[in-house]
Amino acid sequence: MFKLHQQIELTEVLTGGIGDDLRLGDTGDVVEFLNLDGSKSVIGTVLPHQVRPVTGKDITHTRHVEITA
Repeated sequence: MFKLHQQIELTEVLTGGIGDDLRLGDTGDVVEFLNLDGSKSVIGTVLPHQVRPVTGKDITHTRHVEITA
């Protein structure tokens, strides 16, 4: 199981919604979004087999992402 705020790398192409702006190799962290009343606000689900933990032996990469309002 992954820990909250653990860095992860995407290892599988995601389809629909959350995967629209993500690509293989993109890194992020495990975050849980909550509403002010404590209930979960679901943005998307990434399954454990779709990511892997990032380690100190990994090499980072960058790519430019256009942000539209």
